[in-house]
Amino acid sequence: MKEVSEYQLGTSSDKSESDAESLDELSGDELEQNLQQQYELLAEVAALTRPTLYSQIVDPKTTCQWVKEEKNRSLGYNGQLGHSKLQKDREASD
Repeated sequence: MKEVSEYQLGTSSDKSESDAESLDELSGDELEQNLQQQYELLAEVAALTRPTLYSQIVDPKTTCQWVKEEKNRSLGYNGQLGHSKLQKDREASD
């Protein structure tokens, strides 16, 4: 188990050193193109790591969240629109 963690630590530091060296070697258009590719890759990673609607629904909820949602579940049409009030007033006056 120690060998795996040491290996992973070693490769990440080696990779960062090689990235720094490769950026030092690049100049001008090559550097700009390399930075643009890195920016695009970071944007893609950010888009892929954004939680999906399904994962938001499936995530465990706390008791506080359940109480809030139970209160809000009946927030659909509640009969308080203007035409409903007019209709109720007409029925009451008849």
